[in-house]
Amino acid sequence: MIKRFIGVALIFISVAYIPIIGSIAVSSSFSVAEKGIYSAIVYGLSWAVLFLGIYWAGPELVQKLKD
Repeated sequence: MIKRFIGVALIFISVAYIPIIGSIAVSSSFSVAEKGIYSAIVYGLSWAVLFLGIYWAGPELVQKLKD
């Protein structure tokens, strides 16, 4: 039960990349290349967190969210 709750939480946390990438984009302390690299890393991590959340939430819960 705890694993499923953590999985659902991870699914919702995975959208946190949007403001993080926005803050990277407006930061004047990074060069353009660094902004691209850091944004790509954050974007990739958000997908990893999403897939981990789906795995931990279980197929039943994912199916319930789809319906």
